[in-house]
Amino acid sequence: AAGMFFTKSRGGLLGTLVMLTVLILTRAPKLGLTIIITGILAVGGGVFFLLLVYGWDGTVAGLIPGRPEAVLDRLIIWTRAIKVFTDHPLFGVGFGGFHDEVYRTGGIALNVGLGYESLHCHNTYLEVLTGTGLVGFLSYLTFLAACMTKLVSLWVNRKGLPSDGFILAAIAAQGAYMMFGMVDMLFLQNMHFMLLTILTLGFMAGQREPEPVKETTP
Repeated sequence: AAGMFFTKSRGGLLGTLVMLTVLILTRAPKLGLTIIITGILAVGGGVFFLLLVYGWDGTVAGLIPGRPEAVLDRLIIWTRAIKVFTDHPLFGVGFGGFHDEVYRTGGIALNVGLGYESLHCHNTYLEVLTGTGLVGFLSYLTFLAACMTKLVSLWVNRKGLPSDGFILAAIAAQGAYMMFGMVDMLFLQNMHFMLLTILTLGFMAGQREPEPVKETTP
């Protein structure tokens, strides 16, 4: 909570909301479904309220409080990322090569100047897509799906071990990671990806039935 307050990270807030939703859906599916439907209706009602009362012009800049330019810049970068992908669809431009490709082809005009030549897609999925093409992107999605599927399976078939609560936490953490990845680049700059791998493999090993010890006769 303190981190959300001091950083004012909208991506972190989205990730936290997804994490809480995943926890509720896992622990109480019916309640979670009710909350999701209520949330969708609330968002729709909120948009209608903005249009009716505040005269919202329908633009992203008019909807996002604080620094709308940062959101608009993401849209510009994402559009450029799609262009880079369509130019190199199969294998991409090399992981981390989005920056070089953009500046090699004329740079990019943003609302908020970076002040330094550091640029990524501000989206983990687009970063993988532009860097490794469809081959790497589909591999990445397969990995995420395999981790989530295995973690959910471990939770459904839990054995009452003290580590069961950590499995639920890992499921929620992956949900937050996958949401936050839509608005920022989390692949190499942080340890999220490696942590996800270690957690999944660790829980898989911890939940295995111990093999019976074979007695040897002298």
